[in-house]
Amino acid sequence: MSLLFGIMVEDGLLSLDTTLGEIFTDDDAWADVTDGSTDFRKGVTVEELLTMTSGLVNNFEMLGNSRAVFAELQESLSIPLIGVKGEFSYLVSSQIPSYIIVKLTGMTPRQYLAKHVMRKVGIGEDEYDWRHNDEGVQEGGGAMLLTPMQMAKFGQLYLQGGRTNPSNDERVISQEWIDASFTQHATTDYSSIPGADDLLGKVNGTPHGYLFYGLYEHPSGSTVYCAMGAGGQFICVDRDLGRVAVQQMEGQLSSIDGFKALDLAFDNSLSFRAPNVYEVVTMQVGGSVDFISGVGFGSDDDYDTDGCGNTNNNTNNYYYGVVNALSSSAETPRPNNNNNSISSSNGGDDRPPQLMLTTSSGTRIYRSACQTVGIKIVMMIDPTTTTTNNNNNNNKTEETMQKKLLHEETVSKRLPSECNKRQVITVGSFQDSPALYFKWEKGITGQEWLYKVLLQLQQQQQQQQTPFLPHKNNNEASSSSSIEFFHIRLRAAMAIAKTLHQFHSNYIVYNALSLDNIVLIPVEGEYVAKFIDLSDAIIVICSDDDDNNDGQKVEEVEKKKKDFDKMKVGDMISLGLILDQLFRMDDGGHDDVEAVVEGGIRSISTDGTEGSEGHYSNIMMRRGGGEEEQEQQQTSSDNSHIVRKRGKRQHLTPSDGLPLYLRAMISTLLLLGGDDKHNTSQLHYESAYDVYEDLKVMATTQSISSTTKETELDHEVLIHSRLKLPKDLFYGRQVQMAMMTHLLQSVTMLGDQPLMALIAGYPGTGKSTLVNQIKKPLAEKNGCLIQGKFDIAARPDKVLASALDSFFANINATNAGEDTYMSMRWRITDAIGSGVSSLFDSIPSLHYFLNNGTEVDDCSERRMIDGNLMDQRLKYMFCKLIGAISCRSQPLVLVLDDLQWADEMTLGVIRMLMTDPDIRNFLFLGCYRDNEVNESHMLSAKLKDIREQGINFTTIKVAAIEKESVNALISDVMCLPPNLCRSLSTVVHQKTGGIIMFVLRLLASLNDEGFVWYSVSSRRWMFDLQKIELREISEDVVKHMTEHMRRLPEQMQMGLKLCACLGSNFDATILCKATKGADVGDDFLQSCVDDGFLQIEGDSSYYRWAHDQVRQAAYELIPLQQRDQFHLLIGSRLLLSTTSSEIETYIFYVTDNLNMGTNLLNNPEQKYEVAELNLKAGEKLLKQQSFHSAVKYLITGISLLEDDSWGSMYSLTLRLHDAASEALCVIGDYPTLTALSKMPLHHARCFDDKLNTYSNLVRALSSSGNIDECIDTCVSVLSQLGESLPTKVTPEVYFDEVAKVRQSLMGLSRQDLWSLPLMTDLNKLTAMQFLNHMLIVTYTAKPPLNPIVVFRMMKMSVDFGVCNISAIAFSCYGAWLASSLNDDYDAAFAMGRFASELMKKLSGAESVPRNMLWPLQASLCKHSEAFDAGLIHGDVEYAVSNIAFYYTLALFGCGSNLHETSQNIHKHIKRAIQYNQHLMVKNMLALQQMTYDLMGIQKNAYEDHFSGLNEDAVKAFSIKNKLTSFTRTLYQKIRYVKYMCGDMDAAAKHYDLQQELYANCAGQATTGRTFFFCITTFIDGLIGLYFARKHREDEAKWTNVAEKAVEFHNRWADSSSWNFANKLSLLQAENFFLMDDERAYACYKTSIKKAREHKFNHEEGLAHEKLATYLLHKNKHDEALQHFQNAKKCYEIWGASILVQRVEKAIAVLSPLCIGSIEEVMPSGGT
Repeated sequence: MSLLFGIMVEDGLLSLDTTLGEIFTDDDAWADVTDGSTDFRKGVTVEELLTMTSGLVNNFEMLGNSRAVFAELQESLSIPLIGVKGEFSYLVSSQIPSYIIVKLTGMTPRQYLAKHVMRKVGIGEDEYDWRHNDEGVQEGGGAMLLTPMQMAKFGQLYLQGGRTNPSNDERVISQEWIDASFTQHATTDYSSIPGADDLLGKVNGTPHGYLFYGLYEHPSGSTVYCAMGAGGQFICVDRDLGRVAVQQMEGQLSSIDGFKALDLAFDNSLSFRAPNVYEVVTMQVGGSVDFISGVGFGSDDDYDTDGCGNTNNNTNNYYYGVVNALSSSAETPRPNNNNNSISSSNGGDDRPPQLMLTTSSGTRIYRSACQTVGIKIVMMIDPTTTTTNNNNNNNKTEETMQKKLLHEETVSKRLPSECNKRQVITVGSFQDSPALYFKWEKGITGQEWLYKVLLQLQQQQQQQQTPFLPHKNNNEASSSSSIEFFHIRLRAAMAIAKTLHQFHSNYIVYNALSLDNIVLIPVEGEYVAKFIDLSDAIIVICSDDDDNNDGQKVEEVEKKKKDFDKMKVGDMISLGLILDQLFRMDDGGHDDVEAVVEGGIRSISTDGTEGSEGHYSNIMMRRGGGEEEQEQQQTSSDNSHIVRKRGKRQHLTPSDGLPLYLRAMISTLLLLGGDDKHNTSQLHYESAYDVYEDLKVMATTQSISSTTKETELDHEVLIHSRLKLPKDLFYGRQVQMAMMTHLLQSVTMLGDQPLMALIAGYPGTGKSTLVNQIKKPLAEKNGCLIQGKFDIAARPDKVLASALDSFFANINATNAGEDTYMSMRWRITDAIGSGVSSLFDSIPSLHYFLNNGTEVDDCSERRMIDGNLMDQRLKYMFCKLIGAISCRSQPLVLVLDDLQWADEMTLGVIRMLMTDPDIRNFLFLGCYRDNEVNESHMLSAKLKDIREQGINFTTIKVAAIEKESVNALISDVMCLPPNLCRSLSTVVHQKTGGIIMFVLRLLASLNDEGFVWYSVSSRRWMFDLQKIELREISEDVVKHMTEHMRRLPEQMQMGLKLCACLGSNFDATILCKATKGADVGDDFLQSCVDDGFLQIEGDSSYYRWAHDQVRQAAYELIPLQQRDQFHLLIGSRLLLSTTSSEIETYIFYVTDNLNMGTNLLNNPEQKYEVAELNLKAGEKLLKQQSFHSAVKYLITGISLLEDDSWGSMYSLTLRLHDAASEALCVIGDYPTLTALSKMPLHHARCFDDKLNTYSNLVRALSSSGNIDECIDTCVSVLSQLGESLPTKVTPEVYFDEVAKVRQSLMGLSRQDLWSLPLMTDLNKLTAMQFLNHMLIVTYTAKPPLNPIVVFRMMKMSVDFGVCNISAIAFSCYGAWLASSLNDDYDAAFAMGRFASELMKKLSGAESVPRNMLWPLQASLCKHSEAFDAGLIHGDVEYAVSNIAFYYTLALFGCGSNLHETSQNIHKHIKRAIQYNQHLMVKNMLALQQMTYDLMGIQKNAYEDHFSGLNEDAVKAFSIKNKLTSFTRTLYQKIRYVKYMCGDMDAAAKHYDLQQELYANCAGQATTGRTFFFCITTFIDGLIGLYFARKHREDEAKWTNVAEKAVEFHNRWADSSSWNFANKLSLLQAENFFLMDDERAYACYKTSIKKAREHKFNHEEGLAHEKLATYLLHKNKHDEALQHFQNAKKCYEIWGASILVQRVEKAIAVLSPLCIGSIEEVMPSGGT
């Protein structure tokens, strides 16, 4: 019942607190309760029933009454008497639990038990009985009839934590319920029960759990809990001993002897079985106790059925034995004198047991019929039958045999109990012969076991129709069954070695190690090997000797220990023979396995000779004893035979066909006793435990096939003894791997933001190998991997593009199904759009992957754009592309190796990736050499910058590997067990410091020098440790490898030099060109691959260096003073052997080598030739968008020009300068660009030749902050292009420009504008570019000039045709139409829409119509789209300005949540900093400071990005540098915040400062009007009305301000009611408040309503607050309080905590003044 109730609780059908009243809700159920205790009974809980503390007690008049036992529901609820709740009340024979099951499950208890328990534990429906009442409901307190084994299964279930199988997690009941059941909840009290002293005295006063009784207590304090049935039936569970006891009795239970079986079962001094095997003790009527090991959950046929341990199933793994529990003999149970038992030495019947298993001339082994006790009888020869010629030494006297048996008993007792040896009971006599009584081990001998394994393997091979050759393990590995059988043998070998170690640990030499003397016992998937014959064992050191501290005794002990080390060699050699026998599987060495199976098994005897052991049936008879049938010629104390055996075994070798690993192990064991003078490797085993450890390593190896087959010996191994060094060896990096796996798991499961980890370490420590381990777990998660590697001599800005190109090329090459990557194609297209074509030059395979047929844009047009914008555009496009690749279903890992050589552009991309809010499920792993990166290194600066931007990354340190890892590596490489190569690994680790690449190269060089070789005779790897120790090795791995290479043939050295000069990778064709005229030998490349210098890239003819340090070592072969000449020679060879059609392919190989030798060039023609090659290389890189690398080639080309090159080589010189200025502009190297620009601007022959330099120069001046110089340069260039701009903008000049542009547009309809032709005049196109340059800088620094620039762009577009820039002009003109002089919002809106459509038509970025007619919320997405479009097209200024407008609109106009907006703006500020848009950064910082101020966060937003900067410093800087536009914006922001926070004086002060700024800025009226102006006009109006109500001396000024604001809003509301209706109503309400006009209330309500409808919750809150203030003025406190409450809710939604706090103060003051409850004024739904 306890079990069933636990299942119901865990299934949620009831809880422990559920009451009977809640279960039986029908009043009819309680109809029989007539004593007024219905409520008491209904209040009984389930837990009280289980703990017997319910207060319901037995009605003893009803006990035994069938009416009570089988009562129906109503009677069951009424029969128990009422006691005291909370005290133990013995309640049995109750049907209440049964009816609870019926009520809640709809099943009878038997049905519920069958469903949840019986089927799972293997008890059939018809195999037990449970009596029931007339309604078919089983008895709730008993009447279940089970066999002892069925009872045992329930106990076993609780012992195994509710599992039916300990090896899986499937549970019938939880461990928690079992723990609760076995926890004391009450103390039993049977004082009120008649006859309890005799019946229940044992259990009185004991702990009680959930219907379980705590009957036994261990010294440790733990308690044995039992289920108690009627008449002495018990199921007890001892979780400490791992033991279950089941007792069944018939007749009257007595407290005196009714618990004897249980007392024996839980006697801590007795051990019934091997450790970790479950036991069940069952007591039968006859008085015997069964000790049953390994109870499982099969059918009853699997268990003891005849009371003597026999079973009906011969294939099960359970073994049983029977002893007499009622014997009066000493501690250990002994046999009694019945016919089925063995007589003791104390006398009794001497008839032999029924089973005599083995017999010989000297020994007989008997086993009891019940199979628990064995007896070894030593037969004595009758003296009268011997002749006088017999040697007296051959006669076995009783004294001698008794002594020998006593010695075996001594050895058994000397060994600790946990040692796996035969457990001797005693020495006595049997049939008048000396006899040894011992515990029979429940296993089979090793020889028998081996035969069974052999037979089963043969049968499986025959079923698979595979030839069975047991001594050829390479054939075994062909099937999974062979591998399984291999591991079975391996576990048996481990058990044997472990037991031998136990003997040796106690200084006992076994001396008789053979499979006959070993019993193998399967235990939980492993084996226990017990040594059964102890007669030849030698106790070398006794415990008394070992513990003696006397000086003389200590010396004796040390001498004995040395003797022991010599004596145990025989055991070790025997262990080697056993291992050879196990894994050879043919102990006689015969190929005819059928003969072995059918005719018998041959074994190697202990002296190394072969002897026949007879037929298999005889072996089966010997399973109990296993003693040698031949008599030993020496006594056990004489160890002279070990020397003899050692001499014979020195010539033994392992069998053929063994794996190299095992062969080395076995041969080492067999050679332990031989001559060591040729053992230069010094291979030996110190102990059997070392053998055990090596076998365990083999058992746990990840590559199972490598351990079960013999290594194939190829030509290189046999002929050249060439050591094979595998690639990507991974050792000693488990911690680092766990860190990477955790990051990958986080990216996969969470993925809300990109993660970054840096792997830092010395060169050669295995950083790349560590990162490569991410491939497997990433593939399991269906992830993508992009890998790139920087090189010191390669072009770093090509690495990321090349990595992406290889990624897509690999996808294309695999011909993956369309469905697999279709979603990725969609994501890329959606993220980048048509702008993806700009990546096709850098990533050619991307075009093929997308397969959309899009042609690459015209190069010249894109170059015109890219020359200034491509670097930022490229970074952005890379980020978008990578972000599109990664998703939750396909997480992405980007790996970049050797970051210490990375370029600034790639590091910038990394920084952008980590800060991009749109990138998900992305992990970046970067490797770098920390010994080459100091604080001044560019990587350190970038990492510091990344960390300062709030990006946390993990640094994973990769140091040298430990000695144990070096040992594991050498073990794998040389196929040697770890303990045999430990001496070599110690030396190697000492010489290499654990640098893994150094280790591998050292092994290779030792192999080449003959210090490590493969022995064909012994077929294993050998090494000369002495020579290796004396070998002097450089501490620098590069120097070591160089020294190694210098010992190679000269031809190969020459080839290595040439390869080193070709870079990190090359193809065979270019090497052929470089080696022209040089002899590098045949098969040079293959030799380099074999030696581990080079690696082949896939199946192509491309080769790459195995490691950059290998290349450096090869490069060191070239003397320093000859390197320039060597490079020049190679470059010249390549140039001469390369055709004009090939030069494009090999341009970098040629140019790189020639550049290294330019200091040797003296001829100007040669210099010009190399300069032109640099130009070609630079232009190719510009096309591929590798701008940083292009700069290096172009600057090198310029450095080769002669002083008169502007005259003699004008075209080459101009092209070099133009290309260089373009590349410098892209990478942002403005100082170099400015300096370089002087030459072409001075020497160019015409103005057109200067235009490209001017274009790059003005961009550099603008980005570097030289605004005035930038404007002046633009004005100068435009003047020369025919577009003169005024130097000073007066009102006359301004209105003249207005008249001209209006004249141009006069009479033109929208269709006319749409029909304008494309601009083709190159001068006008160039002028439009320079005017576009001026737009942003004049808006910021010279606002009066800004509209003039817009007018000129408009007029040129109308007069000469349109271009991409024209759309920007129309957009800006629309903004001007909304200015204060025009207020033509309809025309402005129309112009903005036309600009957007024109931009789309011309395939440019969509222009955003900055117009106030649209709902403000709708404009947000437009600005966001414009940000992406600007970055895609490379217009960073346009992009960043739009994101700044986005946040201005979100904060001031839409009232977006301040917390979310603050987080997002922080991310975009980081992006803007990356784009070097510092002016816009300051604008956005002002906005973020506003969010901090309104949220009440005391934080300086500027300090996060610019140390020492704050708002006051920025304000002072902008005033000083006359940044009028920014200063105005800053004043407006401050004024807005001060007003919202209630600091009216500060708000008024900043209004005055702005008016002063306007007064000092001529042309104020000429600037366009943004929505920011509208918001500040609204705020200015509210400020004016506030101060007008103060009636101070400046009342007129503020009244005028308010009137202008109302006037503006009247006009704006007519054009856009959505945006301005609520603002106009609030201004009108405040104005009426000023005039004390009652219409104010209605206007406040209208403002609130409009703000709510139009989703301006911040302005709704302001209107509520203003209305509350008005109501206070009217003394309407209750309604005022309601509106303060509503204002608080609006401000909370907005996130303006500082405003919430202010309103809360007003509420706190006002609340005591209000009467009545406050009702919500806001309608349902709220704000």
